[in-house]
Amino acid sequence: MVLRQLRYYLLIVLVMITGIIALPFTGNAMEPPGKHFSLQLDTPMAYSLGKGVLEFTLFTEAMNDTIDVFDFKQRSAGDNLDLKSLGNFGNYQNYGGIFNFGLTDRIMLSVKLEFPKIDYGIDDLDITRLNAGLKWTFMEEDNVLPALAIGAGYRNDRGDNIKRRFSSITINAEGTELNFNFTNPQTITISGVKDETFMVNLYASKYLFNDFAVHTFAGYGKTNVTSDFSTSLKIDKVQNLLKNLEYDEDDFTIGLGFHYKITDWMVLNGNYRFVYLDRDIDSEISSGEKRNDIVDVKLNFILGKYISMTLDGKYLRHNFVGEIPFIYNKFTAKQSSHEYGYAGVGFTVHYDYTDLFE
Repeated sequence: MVLRQLRYYLLIVLVMITGIIALPFTGNAMEPPGKHFSLQLDTPMAYSLGKGVLEFTLFTEAMNDTIDVFDFKQRSAGDNLDLKSLGNFGNYQNYGGIFNFGLTDRIMLSVKLEFPKIDYGIDDLDITRLNAGLKWTFMEEDNVLPALAIGAGYRNDRGDNIKRRFSSITINAEGTELNFNFTNPQTITISGVKDETFMVNLYASKYLFNDFAVHTFAGYGKTNVTSDFSTSLKIDKVQNLLKNLEYDEDDFTIGLGFHYKITDWMVLNGNYRFVYLDRDIDSEISSGEKRNDIVDVKLNFILGKYISMTLDGKYLRHNFVGEIPFIYNKFTAKQSSHEYGYAGVGFTVHYDYTDLFE
């Protein structure tokens, strides 16, 4: 774990040094933004980067004993569990990158790749996440009307190192039923559980004052949760596990946010998102959650012509419901009602390559 984190921090330093030294010779520097939506990141809003403008971010996020000032780890475990007996249960570590690029003055390409790792006590769930999309600002803001945009996107999550414990199994072989009981619980490890979502989103953004803008957004997504793991063994526990890992889901999202420019070099961004999910397995799970309230707060610091830093905090009322679909299933439904949160930091380089397109 220490080596993994060290490699990531070295990568951040290398990319930032390379960017600061090399990129200014090929692109025009952006002065400290006069408008606070100059930083796109992964914020839902109608504004887009201009043609030829590149924004690249490296970030890391975490939840552990050191930064758990709001007791999120205990909340995620529930009141009936003792964290001291669960090792690093509730720990979260993530790193990744965001690439935003203005294809035209109104169309922007966005790609986000990240690698979360979540500790559930029995396992460290390794996840690979990809989000990609296009956003088209089809109406620009004027004195009365807001800017309007529509976006189409694709999301893919894959989980590895998922473990389940069994104290007994039943095997059906050629009409014969064999029962086995274990003194010590046995573990099965599954990889390749994944989900993919195709989505469409609408955005509206409007300046209310010189230093304050508001955003609203709504979206719909169609999600399919599947597993690459399969076996012909007729073991009841295993077959039941595989059956309950796969389902279809409709995602409905609505939310609002704001940008407030505190100073020319400090910008506050807050977003609230309400998620409602309709799964084809909901009728089989009485204790599951269909809704989530997600709050994301970013404090952006403009450090110079080419670079900015972002401090980020996220709160999820119902764990990762609506965030990482495949984590939710019949076996994890009870835990989905628990609160969770984490903090992060990111560094962004921002360049204008408009001259290369002329």
